[in-house]
Amino acid sequence: MRRLWMHIAVVAIIALALVALAGCGDDNKDSTTPTGPPQATAAATAAETPAVTASAGTPGETFEGGGRAPVEGTLGEQATPPPLATLVDVRAAEHNGFDRIVFEFQDNAPDFRVEYVPQAILCGSGQPVTVTGAAVLQVRFTAAAAHNDQATPTVNTFELTPNLPAILRALQTCDFEGEVTWQVGLTAESDFKVTKLEDAARLVVDIAHP
Repeated sequence: MRRLWMHIAVVAIIALALVALAGCGDDNKDSTTPTGPPQATAAATAAETPAVTASAGTPGETFEGGGRAPVEGTLGEQATPPPLATLVDVRAAEHNGFDRIVFEFQDNAPDFRVEYVPQAILCGSGQPVTVTGAAVLQVRFTAAAAHNDQATPTVNTFELTPNLPAILRALQTCDFEGEVTWQVGLTAESDFKVTKLEDAARLVVDIAHP
């Protein structure tokens, strides 16, 4: 009988020891810090995020083509009967290697002519106008107006002084009998390029930096 109790006690001790060992194994497993996949995911995310580089104008946009000969045309098909195209905005900005001046119209699409002139003049009187710069690029619109039927100007300024690498000053010298003319004073006579945006009735003039 005594041997039987001793045998039972030994079996019980062995069983308790096995339970204790099993518990220790679970604790070690839970406390293990995962490695590998999270670090790889973070590296992949960083590689997919492009570096941002500041630049003037539209990224990657540069001056191509152009020349110094007069350029003329129309911004689009005119309505019949043709109301005058109304100038509503003029703006200038520096881009990569060139400056840009934009003329935006509403109501209709005017004709245009862009050319270098030896002297800026006021329409009607023919009086000369001094324009800052070494060269004057004239942008002339016909079948156009810069005022409404109440003779109120439709643009918020008649003069721009951006002082950019190519464009120093631009001013309106005519808004009379269906003609609107702007003179653009440049630091030097440079190649220019004209782009028509018919959907928005905008004329874009790019002037290469000297």
